[in-house]
Parts: sequence; C-alpha cells; structure tokens
Amino acid sequence: GYRGCRDCYTDNRKPSPGHRERLDLEWDRKSGLLQSVYIRFSLPPATVPADSRISSGTLTLWCFRQSVGGGTAAVCVVKDTWNDSLSFEEASRLKVEELRRYTFGNYRPEGKDNVDPPRAVDIDITEAVMKWIDDPNTNHGICLIPVKGARNMDLRFYSSESRRIEFRPSLKIVYFER
Repeated sequence: GYRGCRDCYTDNRKPSPGHRERLDLEWDRKSGLLQSVYIRFSLPPATVPADSRISSGTLTLWCFRQSVGGGTAAVCVVKDTWNDSLSFEEASRLKVEELRRYTFGNYRPEGKDNVDPPRAVDIDITEAVMKWIDDPNTNHGICLIPVKGARNMDLRFYSSESRRIEFRPSLKIVYFER
C-alpha cells in the first residue's frame, strides 16, 4: 500500500477486516449494517517546518460507488493505536473524539450506482492536523462513522492500496512560515 497512509474499514457483520482495495462507509437502518472507515497518515517531522502556522488540513477521498444518495458521518479523531487489520470488535473499543459531522452529497448519475469519473470528497480535519503536528504521538488518525438514525448511506472510496494511485486517500496541509 501507499507508505504515507494506512486505512481500513470495519463491518459489524464480519469479524475480519474489510477489503483492501476499497473503503466502505455504510449505514442501513433496516438491516443494521454499519461500516466505518479508519485512515492514518504518516507525518514525518519535516512535513511542516518548525514555527509554521497551519492554515488548513483537508482529507480527500475519492468516491467510486454510491447506491444510496447522501448520508451523514461523524468525523472523529482516533485516540488509540490501531492497524490496518482492525476488526469491528477492536474498533468498538477504540477511544474517539468527534470533530464534526459531514453530510455527503449525491455523487452518482440518476439510476446508476457507479460514480464515473470518481468524485473527490474533501473533509476539513484542520484541528486534528494541528494537534498531530504539535504532538506527533497523538496521531492515531481519523475515522468516519455513519450517524445512526440519519438517512441510509452507502459509499465506496478508493483505499491506500488501490491500483488507481491517483485516487488513493490524500491529506493536503496548507501552512505559513513565520
């Protein structure tokens, strides 16, 4: 996989980790299906020069499939260590802190599930990036957890192990040197 990022998704119906080529984010009220996404970027010390001011941190995911339009997810900072073989049970024990909620749009053409070309989804995680730069030991990544009770959602994103390199998750950090 991509060395700058580790990711996976968890599924409450499967004890083992999710697929490697994609990240699934789904909530289905009727079946109770719950799939969450976990992403962690490596931020070496030279990522941002000392004494710089972070202006923004944006997570970009590329959506390639959506069978239900919209949906809302909690964007959370993960407080514990995890790896990309994370199971649903292990994930349920992780401490997380919600940063905000993100409502996904309808990215698919009428009557189709495939999003072609893939659609960039940009999520502001500036507060988390600022903490990670200040104290690299706090960088355990981000998770996206569907908000239960909200409308159903079913999105698939390319993962860090996708063969389509240009669509792997990315983190853009904008900073100003003082």
